[in-house]
Amino acid sequence: MSKKKTYNTYELSILASKTYSYDSLAKAWGTQKRDLDKALYKFQTYNSKYFKFLGITSRVVDINGIPELELTSSKYIGCIPTASPKGRFAGNIVVRGRFNEDIAELLSMIGESPLLKYNNDFKLSLGGVENPPLYFECLKYIDKYIDAKRYKWRKFEKVDLIENYPTNSTKWSKYAHTSSDPNKRLLFPNSKNVLSKDHREWAELNYVLDVAIHEVLSPSTPTKSRRVYKEKIDNLQKTYDKNNIKRASHITVHMSDPIVIKELKIIANRILKGKSSSDCAWRIDFAEFFERYVQYIIKEVSKQKHARVYCNPKYPVRGEKTNWVVKYIEPDIVVEKDDTQYIIDAKYKSHMYNISSSSENLKDVFSRDLMQVLAYSSFGEKKKKNVILIYPSNVYKKREIRINSCVNNCSTNVYLVGIPLKKSDFKTVKENLSEFILFN
Repeated sequence: MSKKKTYNTYELSILASKTYSYDSLAKAWGTQKRDLDKALYKFQTYNSKYFKFLGITSRVVDINGIPELELTSSKYIGCIPTASPKGRFAGNIVVRGRFNEDIAELLSMIGESPLLKYNNDFKLSLGGVENPPLYFECLKYIDKYIDAKRYKWRKFEKVDLIENYPTNSTKWSKYAHTSSDPNKRLLFPNSKNVLSKDHREWAELNYVLDVAIHEVLSPSTPTKSRRVYKEKIDNLQKTYDKNNIKRASHITVHMSDPIVIKELKIIANRILKGKSSSDCAWRIDFAEFFERYVQYIIKEVSKQKHARVYCNPKYPVRGEKTNWVVKYIEPDIVVEKDDTQYIIDAKYKSHMYNISSSSENLKDVFSRDLMQVLAYSSFGEKKKKNVILIYPSNVYKKREIRINSCVNNCSTNVYLVGIPLKKSDFKTVKENLSEFILFN
């Protein structure tokens, strides 16, 4: 019996470093310890293109005279393949969120699937593959399919019928073969366009529904999501036509399609693409995701307050610019109503996990964050200015500080807010933000 091939998975958290010891690497690669320096160099060379895709840097560090491999992640979460120093696929590198976030359940709320990027040239090695969160698209598809089904979408479908009279669509060549039989001489094979709910495109959408249901019910989907959608899936499985399914790799979106059908097809194509890309390297810019998630929450709060919200407004920089002067500055969120303004910046940093820390590094980073958001607030004409810095946290937290000018009577309210990255906490976060984001 042949020995089963084993693969190694290197796990990292976002914006963190991890070292791998001399002994563990020699064992994993089947390398002699005396050749480890050369093996480390080859490992870095063979994997440089994969590291670049996921924003990982690698270096060899000296620990008590012994070389070790240090991998440092950046702003991306995702999964890439790795090659051994012998140039063979050896496993995968998986980068996850720092605070045990369920990225898929949060993406299912805000619908930001364009954040998910694939590289079809980088195939993940077998075993221990960390698939992209395809199921959140499937959850959205199930909801949208239910809406589309209520619409009762009909299209003209060409069907073949046997009738007792000829028409301008009679297939005369086929009739010539059958008319030799006296019993079939008055039976004409005709084609007709019939308005139908069971047309080809709906059959393709049924196929995607079948894929989506299978994905949601698979063990890789979190139990909570399976439980929440169980009733919907049970009802769909009783009602959709399993005999009217047509396999598809892409579904064409037509200008004439109803809006709900267009939206359904767009999600369907994401699922079909994701299904074919599930063995490919993928990544999500987590800093951008956190910004989008905060924007989503603030939009919901602003609706309640009937306030105007602007996401990523660009303030152009004009004049005699040098090559290193930026073209514009861009706050994450601006919320306005009457004479009150809030400038809000989302920072995926650990400050609200370390409230009692006196770290100089935290102070320096916070100082830069604060200066940035205060600079954005200087452009507002509103009399009542407030700035909010939002960070991830294990539970909802809020600290309020005030900055007073020693030159004049101006002051600015600054709120430091920590929000948990859990769908179950969304309602609480929204309610708490609504309590202090006030407009008179």
